[in-house]
This record gives sequence, C-alpha cells and structure tokens, in this order.
Amino acid sequence: EKTSPLRERDGVYHNRTLHVAGGSRRVSFVMLDTRYNKDPWNSVDGDILGGPQWKWLDATLQGNQHDGVDLIVVASSFQILPEHRQVMESWSRFPEARERLLQLLSSVTGTPLVMLSGDVHFGEMNQAVCQGMNLVEVTSSGLSHSWNQPSGVTSSSS
Repeated sequence: EKTSPLRERDGVYHNRTLHVAGGSRRVSFVMLDTRYNKDPWNSVDGDILGGPQWKWLDATLQGNQHDGVDLIVVASSFQILPEHRQVMESWSRFPEARERLLQLLSSVTGTPLVMLSGDVHFGEMNQAVCQGMNLVEVTSSGLSHSWNQPSGVTSSSS
C-alpha cells in the first residue's frame, strides 16, 4: 500500500489483527523486525529493535489489550526464550534486550500471548515463567531436518 506506515519507518515491524472462528475471535499478529536496527553480534550490551520499535511494541501490546483481542502472537525471526544458544542467532546474544522484551511481554495481562520464532533448523516449544506469567514460544523452522532425540530429553534402555 502506498499509504502504509511501513514506508515511513526504519524496519518492517507491524501489527495485523485477523478475525477467526467466523469472525467471533480476534488474533493480533505482532511482527518484530529483528534485522534493521540490530547491533553487531559482538556488541556486549547491544540492542535488537532500536528505540522507535521498542516504543511501538509497548504501545501495540497495550493497544491490543485495550481493544480486547483474544490472542496476541508475537513473531521474531529468531528464538527468544532459550538462553543456551550463543552460537546461533538468538535474543540471548543480547541479554539486556532479551530481558527488556521478556519484561514487556510479561506485562501483558488478561490476554493470552504466544511467541513464534524460527531460524534454528528444527522445531521446538519452550516455556518460561517471567514475573509470574507463563510465556510460551513455538519455534518452527525447516521441516526437512530430523533429530534422533529431542533436546533436553534423555532415553534409557530397559
């Protein structure tokens, strides 16, 4: 669209609300841009979103709660919750930005929230409790790879 706010800001972050279940439910998709303003990976206290996107995200999450959406889906191009993935792209590479995001997401009350991520070449579900709120992240990457054993699960022979 020629009048889209995406044409006026640095990055392609945006929010889209869809009506589902015959229009009786509303799902808000909050799409983060984790590339445009991201600091270099070797930055000790680097950021991922940049000031304007942080402000937009806060306002968008508050607006979604005020508007009474039934579900908020926050999408990131790489994983948010895992802390042990320093080798690959992950929010854990920027601990202060990750903590800021988790605090912001955990401030959402009364509206279910789930995170979607990718870019790790396997699928995974993660869960964490932050400020008493249960945060859930679903990671879906290419489905052409398989692992013999899920991460964090041990097997034993009987």
